[in-house]
Parts: sequence; structure tokens; C-alpha cells
Amino acid sequence: MKKIVAMMLALVLVLTMSTAAMAANNGTKNSSAFTPETALDAQQELTIIKGYAVNDTDNSTNPHPADTLTFSVNKSAYYFNGVQDTTVINIPQPTITNPTVAEGTAKAELKVKLPDYTGCKVGEYVYYLVEEDAKTAGVTYNYTTTNPLVLKVTLINETNATTGELTGNVIIGGIALRDGGDDGVNAGNFNNSTKKLDSTTGSKDDVHNEYEYGKITVDKTVTGNMGDTSKPWIFKLTLTPATGETVRGTVNISGSGTYVGPTAPTADANGNVTGNTAANSLTIAPTWNSKQEVYFTLTSGQNLSFDNIPEGVAWTIEEVEANEYGYTTTEPATKSGTIAAKDNITASYVNNKNQTPDTGISMTVVPYIMILAVAMMGVAMMIIRRRKEEM
Repeated sequence: MKKIVAMMLALVLVLTMSTAAMAANNGTKNSSAFTPETALDAQQELTIIKGYAVNDTDNSTNPHPADTLTFSVNKSAYYFNGVQDTTVINIPQPTITNPTVAEGTAKAELKVKLPDYTGCKVGEYVYYLVEEDAKTAGVTYNYTTTNPLVLKVTLINETNATTGELTGNVIIGGIALRDGGDDGVNAGNFNNSTKKLDSTTGSKDDVHNEYEYGKITVDKTVTGNMGDTSKPWIFKLTLTPATGETVRGTVNISGSGTYVGPTAPTADANGNVTGNTAANSLTIAPTWNSKQEVYFTLTSGQNLSFDNIPEGVAWTIEEVEANEYGYTTTEPATKSGTIAAKDNITASYVNNKNQTPDTGISMTVVPYIMILAVAMMGVAMMIIRRRKEEM
């Protein structure tokens, strides 16, 4: 009898432990499976790493222009079990702190602070973040209304870690960031999306805009037997950004020629250049949205390069003294175009001057010389005859 009672007590103990274990896993979500996790009184702040993707030859010292990133929530939506519930209209909104990107800075931190979800329903809160086009020359702004950054915040019921029962408190169970269009994101396709940028912290390095630029090199050659290879020739470069755009990156200048700057040097009637003082800085400073004209000089064999000219900027090169001083310029005096991505343009100018030197006496004076010679011979013969008669 005692053995039977002991067996029954043991069976009751096993059943009790099994019941508790089943209760701990009865349809509840393990909140530790969601990262990050935070209480409602500690609002989560995401750091989205925003930068430029430079897809060209990267010749420039500072290939990243200055810029101001301006993101805002274009719209938001609420989902439950993957289905949008349009009756929920008062959706809490995140606070966005937009950074200013200094020139030469490849990346910046976009801060997105989540709202207080106290009293909100469990489910998915989806926010469409759109970037304002800052009209920086050469920059393509990727995150438009048709291709926003999509942020999803999942709220779940908190579970008592001891009993496994739902407590009724709502916590942030998961945060995800996606690069993609407005295609009716829901819990199902969002989690499986190949465009999901980060499922852990909301931070990602591949949130970026594209920056494209090009380079122009001008070189000079003087030819011909009368060509002066030491003379500096005056050139003018004109750069004009597209309407409404601003060049916010420094144009870097390098080479063996002399960069003068916005003040034009002058040349006298013989081609001698004056006012040809080298500029203090071999750059064209940033932040301009209108035509820029700069001057430089090249002697034979010299060149000058202008790098980090943004895509879309129109350019014109003019040799100011083309076809002057008896020279023939074999290239068009003015060349022009528009910078495209990865451009590496070379404009070569050749000035030629030949002259045939005098190598003999012109035949137009020969008859006069012959007459003079005959006359001199006659005088000589008369002198000789007179001397013979005197003897």
C-alpha cells in the first residue's frame, strides 16, 4: 500500500512539472529572440549610417562633396498579422535628426528616435522615410517617394519570464530597415525581403546616394622652326552647373602649367604675357551655383588638370591667343561639353609657326650687278692702256 501511495505521489509531481513546463511555452513568444529589445520608457534610437557611393575613377583628393541630408516620414501604416489596418490612423511618429555632411566625409549618422508606443496595439508599425533632393551637383538622391527607406517596428506582448503568461505590457520586439519601394510591405514579405538592410540594430553602411564626377586635362605643344617653346599661352576654363544645382565639392588643380585664377592675364602685341601670377591655392572653392571662369597659362610641353568636376556641369575651354602672332592653331580654339560619370577628358592644343629663311640673292638684282661688273672691267682696261702709253 505504501509503495502504491509513493508511486501516485511521484506521478502527481511529474504531471505538475509537465503542466508548468507546458504553460511556459503555451503559445507565447520568446522575447529574447527579438533584437533589439527595449522597454517603452526607454525609446530606441537608431543610427542609420548614410554616405556616398563613388562609382568612378576616384582621382580626386576629396571625392565627397558637402551636403545636408534631409529625411522625413512620408507616410506610415499599421499592420496586424501581415494585413494593413487602415482604421488605425493616429500612428506615433519617430523623431529624425538629419546630419550635415562635411566635404571629404564619406559617411554620416542619421538618427531616428522611435516614439513612445504606450497604449498602442501589438502589430507592425511601418514608416516610409523619404529624402529631400538637396540639388548637390553630381549627386543622385536614391530615397524618393517611389523608393523610400522602409522602417518596421514590431510591438509584442511581454511575457512573464517565470510563469510564461502574457502580462499585457507591450514592448518593442523587433526593428527592421529595408531599402525598397512602396509595394504594400507586410510582415510576411518584409521579413523575407532581400532588400532588408539590417535586422539587428537598424544601422547599415549601404544606405547611400551616388556621387559622380569627372576630370579635364589641358595640354600644350608648340611646333615649327619659328615656334617659341618658352612662351606662355593664355587659356580660359568656364564651368557652369545645371540649373538649380550647387557645386559643393572642391575642384582640385594639378600639373606643370600656371593656374592664375578668375583674373585674366594679358599679352602685348608680341605675345609677352603679363599679370601671370600663380594663384595661392590650386583649387576652385566649393559652393557655387552659377558660371565660374578661371584662367591659366601653358608653355609647350606643359599641362593642367581640373579634377572633381561634378557630373552634369557644362565646361568650355578656350585658347585666348589662338591663331595669333603668326601661329596656326591646329585644334579648335574653343572646345566644350558636359561632364559625365567617369569622364577623363583631354584637350590638346598645338600651335605651329614655320618660316622659310633667305638662302641666296634674289634674281631681280642680277642684271644690275652684271652691268656694274662690265663697267668696272671697262674702267680697268682704260687705266691699263693709259699706263702702257705713258711707258
